[in-house]
Amino acid sequence: MIIKHAILHVLNKDNGELIKSDQELEMGVGGIHEYLENFVNKFTSSDFKEGDIEENELLQQLMHLNTSESFIEATGHLAEDMFNAIATAEEVPSGDLLAIDYSEGAYDYLAIFKLNFTRMYSQSFKSTESGVANTLVRSYNILQPNSQQISDGLIIDKTHGTYWVTEKKYLIDGHRVNILSPLMGLTPKASARTQLKYLRKAVKNIADKYDIPEYEAFSDVQNYLYENAQFVDSLEVDNVAKITFSDNQAAQKDLVESLNEREIGKYIDIPMGYEQKLGKRVFKLDSGIEVSVPAELLKDDQRIEFTNNEDGSSSISIKDIDSISTKFVN
Repeated sequence: MIIKHAILHVLNKDNGELIKSDQELEMGVGGIHEYLENFVNKFTSSDFKEGDIEENELLQQLMHLNTSESFIEATGHLAEDMFNAIATAEEVPSGDLLAIDYSEGAYDYLAIFKLNFTRMYSQSFKSTESGVANTLVRSYNILQPNSQQISDGLIIDKTHGTYWVTEKKYLIDGHRVNILSPLMGLTPKASARTQLKYLRKAVKNIADKYDIPEYEAFSDVQNYLYENAQFVDSLEVDNVAKITFSDNQAAQKDLVESLNEREIGKYIDIPMGYEQKLGKRVFKLDSGIEVSVPAELLKDDQRIEFTNNEDGSSSISIKDIDSISTKFVN
C-alpha cells in the first residue's frame, strides 16, 4: 500500500472542541504507516455496504483531491460537518476523523474513518513520605487500537467510481439513525451478509408456501453458492432462483420478486471468505441428532442420500463407511 496523504482531525464533542489539523501525518514517524494500513485492511474484511458515486457531488469532489492543500481543506470541511452532526448526539462517542489517500496496485482509494476514543488506564507513580506510590490514571483521549472494527467508515474506489461504507445506528432525538449516509448523501445497497439474510428468509417462506422440504431448498442454494463463491463475488438472482427451485417456476418467480422487494437488484453479493463457511453443512434432526457433511459429498448419493418418505417423514442414509471414530471426552 502506498499512502499519498493522511490527516487526523480531532472531534472532541465532550469538550466541545473541533481541532482541525493544518498539516498531514508524517508517514516516516514510528509505526504510523502500519497503523493506518491495518485500519484499511480491517475495514475491507468487514461487512460493508456498496454504492455507486454517480451524481453524488461530495464524493465526486473527494475523488479529485490531487494536492496536499486541497486534501487538507476538503477533509477539514468534512470534519466540521461531522462534528456538527454528532455534537448533540449522546450515544456517539468523541473521536477523530482519519482520512487516508492511498493506492494499491493500479487502483486509487480514499478512506475516511471515524476513530472512537477509548477510555483506558495507564500507570503512574509519585513519591511520598512513605515511599513510592504506584497508581492508575484514566485517559479519555486514546485512539482505538487498529485491531478493532471501524464502526463508521467509508472507502471511495476512485478508479471504478464506487464506494464501500460501514456505519452504526445511534439513538438521536428518539430515533435510531446512521451518521455517515445522511451526512454524505450515500444510498448504498444492503451489505453482502444482509443480502444473504434476505435470501435465507425468502427461501424459507417460499419453500413453506409450496410445501418443499426446507432442508432441500437450503441445500440446493447453499451448494450453488459454495460452488461459485471461490470464482465470483456475485450471482444473478434469476440463476439462484432456478437452482433453488428447479422444478417449480412459480416458486422461482416468487423468489425473484421477494428479493426485488428488498432492492437487491439483478445480482446478489457473496461475502468474502463465504466458501469457507460452507465447506461443511450441518443438518439438525428433530430427534436431536446432528449430521455434519462435507459440502462436496452432498451430491454424491453413493455416500449420503436424503429420502422423502410417503408418510411425510425424511430419512438420511450414510453409505460406504470404512471406519468410524469418536473423540474421548476428558
